[in-house]
Amino acid sequence: MKALTNVYFILSVVSLLSCNRPKDLREYRTWFGNPENGFVKTHTWHDLDYNVYYRPSDLMAAYELDEEEKHTDKEVDSLIKSYDESYYFLLELSAKEGVNLEWNETENGEKGYEALIKELSFGMKDRISMVVNKDTLEPSLYHYERGFELGNHQRFLFAFPKDKEKEKESFQIIYNDEIFSSSILKFSFSDTNDFPDLRSSLD
Repeated sequence: MKALTNVYFILSVVSLLSCNRPKDLREYRTWFGNPENGFVKTHTWHDLDYNVYYRPSDLMAAYELDEEEKHTDKEVDSLIKSYDESYYFLLELSAKEGVNLEWNETENGEKGYEALIKELSFGMKDRISMVVNKDTLEPSLYHYERGFELGNHQRFLFAFPKDKEKEKESFQIIYNDEIFSSSILKFSFSDTNDFPDLRSSLD
């Protein structure tokens, strides 16, 4: 009877894992946006949400692939390898509905739309860092996804150099927000190698 119970348990676990496994590229990308899976961390300050998404090389490759086309393992492996030299993160600032982003004045009193866009375009890279073990890393790549209007969403892509000999599953992103909240925010990630295989989502 005990053996039969164990069999049922194993089959249930396998079935659950199968159900949770992304079945295509769209589901694969969406999987990483689910906070329960540990690849997005959030801080809230008044009407502003700070979301940091960790994007491993497999996910970066997934965004390069066309959902309507077939892709070989060689093509997928090559894409993953092209992103494997860095850690990638997306920082999203999201104000609640009906609230537009407004910023604090700079030390020299600058403010207004043009000054804010300048700061978001060029200054954000100096406000974020990554801590791996006791090493603090500065961004090696920074891209501001600027829209036509400031609105209530802003997105920034950051990359940090990866040392394969010191590569870890746990690390921390530190954002010194002197623009909107005057606070230092820390986003901790762990078990970052525990995610679905991209190739299995293309079968």
